[in-house]
Amino acid sequence: MTPHSEKKFATLRKWNRKKNYLMKALRMRLAKTVWDLKEKNEFTLASIKKILLLRDDDKIGDMVVSTSLLRELSKKGYTVDVLATPNNVAIIENNPHINNIYLKSAADTLQKLSVERYDLIIDMGDKISPTSLRYLREINGRNVIGFNKESYNIYNKSISYKGYNAHITERYSLLMKTLELQSFSTHYELFYPEEFKAEVTGFLNGLGFQRFILINPFAADFRREMSFEQLIPLLTSLRTLYPQTAIVLLDHLNKINFALPAGVFLNPFQNILAAIALIANVDLIVSPDTSIVHIAAAYDKPLVSLYGNDIHGKYINSDVWGPGYANAIQIRTQDKYHPVSTIEVDIIISAIQKLSPGVL
Repeated sequence: MTPHSEKKFATLRKWNRKKNYLMKALRMRLAKTVWDLKEKNEFTLASIKKILLLRDDDKIGDMVVSTSLLRELSKKGYTVDVLATPNNVAIIENNPHINNIYLKSAADTLQKLSVERYDLIIDMGDKISPTSLRYLREINGRNVIGFNKESYNIYNKSISYKGYNAHITERYSLLMKTLELQSFSTHYELFYPEEFKAEVTGFLNGLGFQRFILINPFAADFRREMSFEQLIPLLTSLRTLYPQTAIVLLDHLNKINFALPAGVFLNPFQNILAAIALIANVDLIVSPDTSIVHIAAAYDKPLVSLYGNDIHGKYINSDVWGPGYANAIQIRTQDKYHPVSTIEVDIIISAIQKLSPGVL
């Protein structure tokens, strides 16, 4: 491609982005005209008893983080329902703080939600679409609270929030203060059936080791994944440094295609609840930016986390969605142009060694 054609192509992409942005804005303006309320209703906490938490974003990590809110609302005496998806519902299906769970994908869910007449609907996200605005209107809750939704009347309580580099728990803390919850905690809380604990402990005991490192090399985005060029020397070095410690690899997509060194094992469980039980019972974890980080945080596990320098809108992803607890070390890439696979193995090993005393 010649320099002239490259410049022409770049200009075309710029115009396409601008066109897509304008079309999106137009669709949202039309949706607001049709589905938004004409004026805001008065927001009052006094009449609130039944709450719906929207967690239909399909994200497992976000659901993990939401567990603190579910617990604190339940402690306050509220009845709490959750709108979830098949991908993230397992995180809460054993949670005793929830009254009912609804799946967004079920054909009759909207009808069921609309007859509940919720006193409060909680939306933790920043984005809103024509579809989500219409969904909110049809659920027809008495109050809707969200973040940075001042221009939408259906949100009769909008919390202004500009924590672009603040941990996600700060957002939840601000919400809980707004709802006048007292002496609350933002610590995550997970539940899984006893049979998964028995299966996991049986697997670990059968390996013949007393200590265990869990490594999750993969993520939904390849830029967040470890490479085999990192993983193989990391496994070799760890087995030399900690010969009495077994290493368990998470590989639910069956990507690992090389012979494993002695003392390195594949996780045999495919269920997310079994993965939670496994995380709860190992001694140290290595993972890129995935839900594994937040599950590890729920159990305060020693963690080495690998992050890129991504920016989502104005939010600095590695700050907002980092581990957020003292027992974790976060390693970031050089800049937003470098994927996690560029992090040097020696840096990862050094972080593990800082966490290992008294652990491995």
